Amino acid sequence: MTDDQPRNPDGTYASKGKLFVAAAAVGGVVAAGGGGVAVTSGTAGSSAGSSIGQSVRAKANTSKKHARKGNAEAAWRQLGMRSLRRQVRQAANCALNSYGEVRQFFLRTPCRSLKRQLLVVGDGAGNSITVAVAWVRMRDAAAAGRLRSLADRDGTGNVAALGQVDAGPFTGEYYDSDRRGTTTVIAEAAPAGGRPDGDAMQVAAEVAVNLPP
Repeated sequence: MTDDQPRNPDGTYASKGKLFVAAAAVGGVVAAGGGGVAVTSGTAGSSAGSSIGQSVRAKANTSKKHARKGNAEAAWRQLGMRSLRRQVRQAANCALNSYGEVRQFFLRTPCRSLKRQLLVVGDGAGNSITVAVAWVRMRDAAAAGRLRSLADRDGTGNVAALGQVDAGPFTGEYYDSDRRGTTTVIAEAAPAGGRPDGDAMQVAAEVAVNLPP
């Protein structure tokens, strides 16, 4: 980690995926309209802001339910998106497919298996998002939990996305993770084309982390 790394109000280091959420809370409200989502600045009535937020959360929650059932197409369709491209690859050596402190963790604590997916989703209006997902099976739940805690911290590295040897286009800003038993799931999103907004990319990561391997 570097000295200029963002910190929380209590002095601890910021986690991945937190910067956009904080910026949206300070600078504007999340708006949903048509088939997409956007962030608008300025002041809005509390009741209007509340209903808008509820609408976005409702879409995301339904999308996550589809994802957990393995219905990726329905999950993206719920968000007004569709899958454009998809790559999947498996590996046995996690250290060779990671970087930073996460790689050092794998050198000390090898994984049992690694499955990675790289997909591009689009809204049909020229805006597309690249989403990288990694399912890492560890020897036990405790090791999976330690991996998740390490990867969640900003500046500690991560499992590299397919086609990358380091972070590549993924900054950790649009990020989510989960632990399911002995498996840690990590998802990140980044712009692929057009001008997808930050909220759409964050929701894409949150939905993707619910997908089964």
